[in-house]
Amino acid sequence: MINFWATWCEPCKDELPDLEKLHQDLSAKNCQIIGICEDAGEGSDITATAKEIL
Repeated sequence: MINFWATWCEPCKDELPDLEKLHQDLSAKNCQIIGICEDAGEGSDITATAKEIL
């Protein structure tokens, strides 16, 4: 599963803990969840914020 999210999106941030739990549950079954923060970019301040959120 690929999850697109943004640092400004409260519903996106609210679902991250549930997605992390799902990721942990499914990793033993060779399934993964990939999260892509849409508003982050290499070297930007938003990238640091995204890392803090995660």
